[in-house]
Amino acid sequence: KFAEAVEWLNLALIAAGDDAPQRSRVLFLLGQAYEELGKPAEAVTALEEAHQLTPNDQDLLVQLINALTIADRNDEAEALISSADLPAKEGAVLHFNLAVGLIPPKKFVDAERHLLKALELSPGMAEAYRLLGEVSLGLNKRTEAIKAFEAYLAASPTASDASDIRKVIDAVKGRR
Repeated sequence: KFAEAVEWLNLALIAAGDDAPQRSRVLFLLGQAYEELGKPAEAVTALEEAHQLTPNDQDLLVQLINALTIADRNDEAEALISSADLPAKEGAVLHFNLAVGLIPPKKFVDAERHLLKALELSPGMAEAYRLLGEVSLGLNKRTEAIKAFEAYLAASPTASDASDIRKVIDAVKGRR
């Protein structure tokens, strides 16, 4: 169905003409459809054009940063985050999202940097502590992993995975 959506959205793009807000909205949806089709380069192209039309649309900015991350254009995603005039909490979410995208290709050093920035901007972001613990383990930084997991439990003591995280902490402490 996404292939059909792309065809329809391309027609809607023509119909939007010079109406910048409408054109941006259609490009935003087109970018999402391309992402669903596994076409990150096309998604980025559509989202970049939309961002040029409506640079203050924060939902669009998040989508573009995520698309850049999926397309392995992390430097551009990072530059966009840095240049955006966003409240701290929203900047933290963008850094967190970028870190999440860096984990599957095992770019743990970069993921760690973005998680630390997310936590600098929003110190109560429990899930960032959890992910930082996982990334620290991937970097073989056991002490940092324990600290991050403990901070996660302090920030979210009733988390559904709290018991599992305690087991991870115990296992890591046993191997130090």
